[in-house]
Amino acid sequence: MKKTLLVLTALLLSCVLTSSAQTEERKLTKKEKKMLQQKLDSLAYDEALRAILDSTFTLETSYILTRAGVRVDVTPRTNFISINKGKATVQLAFPGPSSGYNGMGGITVDGMVTQYETSMSKKGKLTAVIDILGAEVSARLHLTLIKGSNGAMAKLKPSFNSFVLTFEGNVYPLEKSAVIKGTIL
Repeated sequence: MKKTLLVLTALLLSCVLTSSAQTEERKLTKKEKKMLQQKLDSLAYDEALRAILDSTFTLETSYILTRAGVRVDVTPRTNFISINKGKATVQLAFPGPSSGYNGMGGITVDGMVTQYETSMSKKGKLTAVIDILGAEVSARLHLTLIKGSNGAMAKLKPSFNSFVLTFEGNVYPLEKSAVIKGTIL
């Protein structure tokens, strides 16, 4: 009786160890991880490219570069430039004790897109020049999509002053963007 119980226990234990070894996932090599990341970046680039060409995208900003050359880390969900066909929204929201004009520590302005031109370089870099005109904004936006990813840089040049802001972040189609819009001026 003890011998059969011991054999059954050993058999059960070996079955459990074998099944756990089979379900354990194989770790990816560095080369495989790099190839997988390149494919994901390529898919993100294609998606961002289509969104910009369709003029329905959001640039969620991770960094803002001021005209003094100061690079400021910001939250992408509250700092963005959004284009939806003929409408544009620019929002800045800096953390701090002040709630700002938009209730988030900054400013939110809406405008109409009056000009929208795109061009593609031979190396695959997309550039979009967008004129925005509204009650509180009159500016030209130069957007550059980096080849191979959804990373982008945009320079916002106001028409009536020289306070140029540079936005760095990622471009997403409107339906995949998760931004929070503050109160508009």
